[in-house]
Amino acid sequence: MVPDLRLAIQLQDLDRHITQLQREIASLPKHIAAIEKTLESHLRKLEADRAALAANLRERRSLEGDIQTSQQRISKLRDQMLSGQDQRAVRRLRPRDRILREGYPQGRRPHSGPHGRVRDPRAER
Repeated sequence: MVPDLRLAIQLQDLDRHITQLQREIASLPKHIAAIEKTLESHLRKLEADRAALAANLRERRSLEGDIQTSQQRISKLRDQMLSGQDQRAVRRLRPRDRILREGYPQGRRPHSGPHGRVRDPRAER
């Protein structure tokens, strides 16, 4: 009877192991569904991230264009600033060669008449 008892205990252990494996097999579809759900959410997030990346690349290209335009403007202004040294050379010209803001060369202003007043030629004397 002892050998039969030993076989019965082994049979019980095997039966418990089979029951445990059947439970795991039964839970696998739920586990697979959860993994697939997680995968789908990650794929949606990946697509959203790709779209954001594309938008960021477009914005970056636009900003790089703005930077290039600004650098050209800076270069132009720097050249103008450096050409200001040439303006100093203009100041060294003889006074009669300089042009005044009013558009008349110095020394050739319109005659203002006697005593500094402009006289109207049609006015009676």
